[in-house]
Amino acid sequence: MQIIDSEKGFYKVIDENQDSYIAQKLFLNRKPRSAIIVEIKKKIENLIAERRDLFTGLPYIHFERIELIDGEYCLLRKGSEIYRPLYLYIKENEVSLEKVKDWIITIGEMALEAEEHGICWQGITMNSLWITPDGKLMIMDPDIVNEITGYQELPGITPIEVYQAPEIIKGVSWNQQALIYSTAIIMYYLVTGETPFTMEKKSDYSKSDLVHDIINTSPIEPSYLNPRIAGELSDLIMSALEKEPESRIKDWKTFLQDLKKSKVKADKEEEERARERAARVIRVSKGKKGLHRFLYKYKNTIFVIITLILVVSFVSIFNRREPFITADTSPGQVGEFFYQAINEKNTVLLEECTTLDLKRLDTLVAEIYAIERVRTAYGMGDDSDFTIFGITDLEISQTNDEPVTFKADYYFFFHEIESDSTDEEPVFKRYEALMSDIIGLEKVDGIWRITSIEGSIVSIIEGRLLELFE
Repeated sequence: MQIIDSEKGFYKVIDENQDSYIAQKLFLNRKPRSAIIVEIKKKIENLIAERRDLFTGLPYIHFERIELIDGEYCLLRKGSEIYRPLYLYIKENEVSLEKVKDWIITIGEMALEAEEHGICWQGITMNSLWITPDGKLMIMDPDIVNEITGYQELPGITPIEVYQAPEIIKGVSWNQQALIYSTAIIMYYLVTGETPFTMEKKSDYSKSDLVHDIINTSPIEPSYLNPRIAGELSDLIMSALEKEPESRIKDWKTFLQDLKKSKVKADKEEEERARERAARVIRVSKGKKGLHRFLYKYKNTIFVIITLILVVSFVSIFNRREPFITADTSPGQVGEFFYQAINEKNTVLLEECTTLDLKRLDTLVAEIYAIERVRTAYGMGDDSDFTIFGITDLEISQTNDEPVTFKADYYFFFHEIESDSTDEEPVFKRYEALMSDIIGLEKVDGIWRITSIEGSIVSIIEGRLLELFE
């Protein structure tokens, strides 16, 4: 082989018959040890041989073989054009939503054919996607890419974990549904310019945050990051990104069918609605992610504190601690104790006040109590009286004698975590909402208890806290 020209990572070469080839270096920035080189070379040569006659008529990059050129192992393919990575192409060229749709259809059709031949790629990433000089998408076999990605280290490549569905991170083998998830990650990036999950710092701790986010947090809907995207296309992407496989799009045929019939561009009214809500939705999403990361970072300390709370509560039962609420406590006092317990994060008092399952409210009171103790323990912040949420200006008045009901009006405030950093103290911003509830009380074993609640606080009980501030 004679070298005619070269670019970073590529050679243009001709053989003895003057036929043109492109040689792509296997190991661009670093080389593995000799034994690993031999192993990788053998795996890729097997893949080339096994798939040589597949994907005809599709923009699949067919390699001839691996050849040693100028001391470098290279993937050799026929042709004279050097392809560019798609992720670089889209940074320098405006790409229409229709074009993105066509590209994803191409990926899906190739994945479907691979499935028909019994092939399940071990994930698909932006590293597999290349562009010809005339703007045509070409796909490099994802299994070949996976063998060499660790030795390419191209700038701007997203960490591989971003493309992995939660079940893959947990150790389940790759399957077609997980590949649909990977493809949806690519589509999300192409239509918004962002990945749904990011790793801001290249450290082991940041990577653990990334994995935590993938498993536990939901991405922002694409239409809020790019209001020009039609709602049905945004919904399709989110459906393909469902964390639970049983809720995700089932197969490639369904995915392609839904994608082909999806409108890609929002009409004027739809775009305006998305723009109006975008800032709020993005801020709420970041707040939830910040809270998740805070809980994750201090999970061990929080677990110990919550355990101590439960132990103290458990021991108090057997020590026959005098209850806060007795037969002499009036229904109005029970109502006041209920809101006092929420404000002071007093789980024992909260439990005494009601027979109801308080769901997320009960958990939130315990978690926030633990977080506030963590802030105190770690010396976070200058305000010793700081509290993440609370109640002010409570007014309770009886509205009915039979059954006994009270109306509670108050302000509920909440400090939302705005910082996404895991290495710095979280940044909080205060929000307030005017709340109004109707609480019903009955005597249970001779003691007044809250047996029904309607109104604003239901949003907290059902886990929709941030909706109160929309």
